[in-house]
Amino acid sequence: LLKPRKEYGGESKCAEIFQHVIKLFEDEDRKKNYKLYVTGHSLGGALSTLFGFYAASSARMEGTIPLPISVVSVASPRVGDAAFQEAFYHLEHQGCLRHLRV
Repeated sequence: LLKPRKEYGGESKCAEIFQHVIKLFEDEDRKKNYKLYVTGHSLGGALSTLFGFYAASSARMEGTIPLPISVVSVASPRVGDAAFQEAFYHLEHQGCLRHLRV
């Protein structure tokens, strides 16, 4: 998901998906009336956590997607090391990211 792909100019799959999401929110009406929810089950839940973090940190800097971004992960393993967990908590504390782990 995060590994650069040579065949796509070094862009990761995560960055590719995020560009599609940004295009959806270019419309001001959508940006005003919609929010981004990222969901997944099991390994997909772990990937949704990573993508939600990526989207929230990027949106916070660029203002491209309305915040907070909500992540709902079901029966997923925990992801990241202590530094990731601290950064994730920081985004939650700032109101940029919400995470529901079921």
